[in-house]
This record gives sequence, structure tokens and C-alpha cells, in this order.
Amino acid sequence: MEVFYDTHIHLMTLEEPDFAAFLAPLVTSPASFLSGSLTKDYIFSGRQSMVNDIGNTLVTFTQGIVETMTMLEDDLAGRFRHPDNRASYPSLPYLRDGRFHFRDRVYDRLVLCPLVMDFTHIPDDGARTYYPVSTNDKLTAYLGKTLAAIEEFRRLRPASPIVFRPFAGINPPAHTQEFLERYLERWLNITRRTDDASHPFFGVKLYPPLGCDPWPSDAAELKKMRTLYSFCSRYRIPIVTHCDDQGFRGMDVRRAWRFTDPASWRSVLENYPDLVIDFAHVGRQYGLLNGGGNIVDGIAARLKGQPTDEWFYSLMGLIQDFDNVYSDISFTGAYKDFYITLGNYMKRLDESSRNRLQDRLMFGSDFSINLLRVESYSAWWNIVETSPLPDDLVHRMTSVNPARFLALADEPRIKEPERRMRLPRFR
Repeated sequence: MEVFYDTHIHLMTLEEPDFAAFLAPLVTSPASFLSGSLTKDYIFSGRQSMVNDIGNTLVTFTQGIVETMTMLEDDLAGRFRHPDNRASYPSLPYLRDGRFHFRDRVYDRLVLCPLVMDFTHIPDDGARTYYPVSTNDKLTAYLGKTLAAIEEFRRLRPASPIVFRPFAGINPPAHTQEFLERYLERWLNITRRTDDASHPFFGVKLYPPLGCDPWPSDAAELKKMRTLYSFCSRYRIPIVTHCDDQGFRGMDVRRAWRFTDPASWRSVLENYPDLVIDFAHVGRQYGLLNGGGNIVDGIAARLKGQPTDEWFYSLMGLIQDFDNVYSDISFTGAYKDFYITLGNYMKRLDESSRNRLQDRLMFGSDFSINLLRVESYSAWWNIVETSPLPDDLVHRMTSVNPARFLALADEPRIKEPERRMRLPRFR
């Protein structure tokens, strides 16, 4: 059985995000908030379609999760295609005849990994709001809502090739040590079997910009993180962590960038070398004040058509140094030039380093957040499909590598393709 994976999607409504936390830095440090929002070609980039993109994104946030799930399947089946946007789509829909078609391969199953975010508010003694921010446990409700939607989708679409392997978010500094321990034992799939209904989440989602320091100096907070890493290492629970400099921040932008920087995770991996972790977005840096690195080196990289982001190179170092570090392209994959710069970078690597990187990259769409850059789920995959990456590398990123990353005992085993990858000619 051939299996196709999207390892990074978001299914949520406007009820889940903590907008009070998002706006707090604007009140406490407006200059910092605004400087972090000054970006090159991110959301507010002057595109004519920007307003439509935002409206399109809000559609998914103002409907139920199960409605978004069925909408995804209908989109892949070609039910929303319009005559005036055919250039953004394949000639045939991706879902047809009960299977998923991509390039020249046919997949029997499409596995989607919804990442449940933990928006639990971190108590702040310096909060300036007149009314106190709610500390109700919205996370447990969000987990339950996601599971209920998965069950309802199965009832509504019993013949669908789409299956869900959700990840449970947790923001340790927002919770007590006791809550964290109960949470891990209650929700995380320690058997690594898909039929273990008592532990329905197959991985952990971390989000540093909401206040999660990967290796904090405070002893109590470090104990929480060690508890999480020890648990995930012991049971081989994979982690997905945010790794670009934008997104939903709930703290001062400089601290958020420090927590998110791949270099901040080296101590974690040195202490927990068996930890399986996916750094999403390939370390992309959009912030005008967060370019990072040496200016001369950045100019040289740009002239060679290679990535210029310091975080990218820091992440590449982690991939080469540790056996279980992965990266999914998610939001970064909406930029067509990304595939050019990635190919140019890989072309300059020695064979061993290139092979290692090709075994660690994964596709993740970042739906529905990616609708801020693309028209639809199908349009995002069309960018991937028409990219200059070779077929065997695309198959690794969409099938072989995600299967190894998830390592579910009863998921169909995927044969590793022969090592015959030829990089195309890049600029």
C-alpha cells in the first residue's frame, strides 16, 4: 500500500486562539511588536489578492472543524475548481477513483496530521487589561473537539482515503508539572499503534513564540521540559516545533525569536539525542530586523541563488549532527523560489550530507494558514507538483520520510527507494 502524508495542517476555529495574548506585546512594547511585524514578502506584501487571501482563510476559521475536513476532501476531488484559475491547478484533481494521484504515482491513503495548538494563557503579573484573562482549560476542549470531528468525518465519508493522525499541543510554562505529567500519560500514543483509541494523539506540537523556552534557565521550568523530552524519547513520540520568525506570537518578539531559533535547541538534542523532532518551515526568516548572520555571507549566498537565512543553516547543522532531526517545508513551500534555492543548496553539498538531508525533509502544507499565500489546498500541492524537485525526492518527502518520522507500528511499511537521486539543473 502506498501512503501519502501531509505532516503539518491546522484545524481550528476562532474559539481556540488566545487573541489577548497575541495583542499583549503591542500594549507592553509597541515598538518591538511592530518591528517584528516588518517583513519581506510575508503576508502584508502588497499582493493584489491579499484581501481575498485573508477572507479565504477566515472561511476555514468560521466553520466547524468537520466542515473544514470535508472541504479539504472536496477540494482535492476538484469540486471547487473555477474556469478562470486553471493555471493554478493540475489538469485532473488529485483525488479520483478513491485514491490520491501525485505526479506519476498513485497512493491508496492520504494521511493528514492536524496539529492541535495549546493557546493556554501564561499568567502575567504585569497584565494591563482591566478584566482578567480567562484561565479556563480550553486545551482539553480543543483536543476533544478535534477527536469528535475525526469521528464525524469517518461517519460522513466512510469510503474516503483520508485518515487523520493528530498531534497534541502543549505549552509547558502555561501548566503545572502535575498537569503536564497527566497530560502526556492521558493523550499521547505510547503503543505507536493506530488502533489505540485510549491514547489518540500520535505526536506533540510545540510552539515557542507562545512562551516555550526549549531549554530554560529556571529550574522548575527546565524540569517540565525535561519531563516532556524524557517521555517523548522513551516512547519514541515525535515532536513538531514551529521554526520561522513569524506566526502567532504571545510574547516580546526578541524572546520569541530566541526560543524559536534552531540554535537554541542544540542543548536539548545534546541531552536527548534520541528525540525525534521536526522543525517546521525550514527556518525561514522574514523579519526585516531578524535577517541574522554576516551581511557579506548573505550577499554571497543570494548571488549563488541559495538560502540566505541564518536559521536555515543552523537547522541544516542540526540535521547533519543528530540522527532524528527532520524539517517540513509547510508555509515556506508556498514560495516557488524556495525550491530553486533549496536545490542549489543541496547541489553544493557532498554526497553523504546531501543524502542525509534528503532523508530528513518532509512536506507539510500548513493548511489553513497557508491560505494567506495560496488560493486553496489544491493550489499549494500544485506548487509542489510543478516544482523542479526530482520525482524520487518528492516521493521521499511525501511518503518515505514522514512514515519513518511517525513510526507507527501498524501503518503500512513504505519501501525505501533506491539511492538514485539526480538533482535537476537549478539557477
